[in-house]
Amino acid sequence: MRIQPSRIQSEIKRDLYNFLSPGMSYDEVRDIIGWDGILVYEHEVDYSDTKIHEKIYQWSHQDIYAGEHNLSNTGEINSYWSVTLHFQNDILINKSSLNLAP
Repeated sequence: MRIQPSRIQSEIKRDLYNFLSPGMSYDEVRDIIGWDGILVYEHEVDYSDTKIHEKIYQWSHQDIYAGEHNLSNTGEINSYWSVTLHFQNDILINKSSLNLAP
């Protein structure tokens, strides 16, 4: 099953979430979801000669109301969902979700 990137979307559904996989870059994820996540955590760790830049982004029901999305034709909206994605050096390493619609 191939998921087409959405430019304007009212929520992230389970199929779209399942399509996101470790190894994707933040830009790939953003293109698939259709809008930027909210940066909720950022930290840089120095190991001997390696730097690890961690970022955690969240997409949630609140994003759609804060942006300029046209929701007039979206139908009923699941009002309490969220997706949290953990990146290291701009690569997705972990994901979690809450209350996604099928």
